[in-house]
Amino acid sequence: MIRGIRLVSVERGFDPRDFVLQCFGGAGPVHAVKLAQELSIPKILVPYGPGVTCALGLLMADFRHDYSHTFLRQVASLKPEKLSLAFEELEAKALGQMLKDGVPEGDVRYSRSLDMRYNGQGYELEIHSPRKKYTRKDLDTLCAEFTRVHVEQYGYGMPQDTVEAVSLRLTVMGVLPKPNIARESHSETDPAPAFKGCRKAYFGGQWESVPTYERTRLHCGNRIEGPTIIEQLDSTTVVCSGYRARVDEYRNLLITQTRNDASPREAQGWDAVEEAQFSSL
Repeated sequence: MIRGIRLVSVERGFDPRDFVLQCFGGAGPVHAVKLAQELSIPKILVPYGPGVTCALGLLMADFRHDYSHTFLRQVASLKPEKLSLAFEELEAKALGQMLKDGVPEGDVRYSRSLDMRYNGQGYELEIHSPRKKYTRKDLDTLCAEFTRVHVEQYGYGMPQDTVEAVSLRLTVMGVLPKPNIARESHSETDPAPAFKGCRKAYFGGQWESVPTYERTRLHCGNRIEGPTIIEQLDSTTVVCSGYRARVDEYRNLLITQTRNDASPREAQGWDAVEEAQFSSL
């Protein structure tokens, strides 16, 4: 899992320390603190229903269709009106599909891009393109953007007259109404009403008695110091020693580190996170 996070962050030039780790699924909140510490991610967000986040996303997701069209041209000699016409034909096809899906025309959103490369290359970069009637200046801007991205990813660029378009891409979104997620006003910081008692949990090679809380009884403003276990029907959140959980206005858990000197082993729970061995007193 750590390898996967590094693959989409460090190996693409992003520093994990600049991001929030959002965990989901039944097991995500169990492992989140360990992953965050090993990657130096400063904040973890556990949504209110992590075990059903994917299902909720499916119900809230907009309609989407993706189209592509081969369009092999030297950009330096490409007539702007040819590019405009090609995108307009794709959009007409996409609109027809959206209308069949029952999406009103006014709720359809379009996003254009081009696959571009230098002459002789066997790979392309996808470059976003504005939705408009193109001019020669617009094509020059696209070439300049392609060169910027190419330099960023590969460390070099080539003359602008060697840039070619390979294919057109169009993403079409049919925007659907979204449910109104209620915000909760701030309450007391004391989470005592959600306290369920203490349980033995296997942390750092030994059994420890740690407080346990019921997630559904936590409210905005509640703060819980680790080590602790927060339980709910669809998941379990492990908050290790040296970390604190706070409930925000949407009843998400925001977990942050309270001390910076804890090593991964000292941070109370790597064995527990790996094995998730819990038992009642």
